[in-house]
Amino acid sequence: MMITYKNLTLVDAIEVFDLEKEIFGTHAWTLTQVKEELSGSRRLYVGAIDGEKIVGYAGIAANGESADIHNVAVQSGYRRQGIARRLIARLESWASNQGASNALLEMRVGNIEALPLYLSLGYKEISRRKDYYGAGIDAIVMKKDLLSSEVKS
Repeated sequence: MMITYKNLTLVDAIEVFDLEKEIFGTHAWTLTQVKEELSGSRRLYVGAIDGEKIVGYAGIAANGESADIHNVAVQSGYRRQGIARRLIARLESWASNQGASNALLEMRVGNIEALPLYLSLGYKEISRRKDYYGAGIDAIVMKKDLLSSEVKS
């Protein structure tokens, strides 16, 4: 298996939307939201590609000195192979080049797969958002200083 990476565009919207539904179920973005994200200014979405198929993707928006990671998603059969780590590294590198000094993300409380990854990448919990993902589903807000860490692309 050879995973390659590419910047995603509006052409990839349907495939990203299908992956979004598969991974996030009822919490998935709508096709309209996916299209808005892929075509938005000061945003980067990167896809992990196996052959012709998108098996993971992640997106970020640069907002001055902060950049917000919006989604990190990897198909279940492709997890634990470093794909999310490489996607995030590309987002961080891009954000740093856009002038961002830190990256922020929200993670569902209880997401035991994502938490060790984010901690290992240098993200630290800074707050929590009650009911962020719906009633009774809180978010952990995490932040990483991009200036003090060496960003690898």
